[in-house]
Amino acid sequence: MSQVPVIREALAPLRAHLARFPYLGGTAPNYADYIALSGFLWVASVSTLPLLDKADDVMRAWLDRNLDLHGGIGHDARMKPLFD
Repeated sequence: MSQVPVIREALAPLRAHLARFPYLGGTAPNYADYIALSGFLWVASVSTLPLLDKADDVMRAWLDRNLDLHGGIGHDARMKPLFD
């Protein structure tokens, strides 16, 4: 639990980029988005501790856009919440 604030702060460069563009790839998702998303999906599949702050609108919007891709396959009821 004590490392969660450190992890959230480490996401600052990602958050800054996503505040300017909808995807890491710019206007459309690319390999970078899928690689970054995979880490969040892994956390949601194994951790019961929310990784992100509920007020993190930038990360929430990016995650929602990515989870909606490919017919919404990323929205799996078995995943734990990423936001507290």
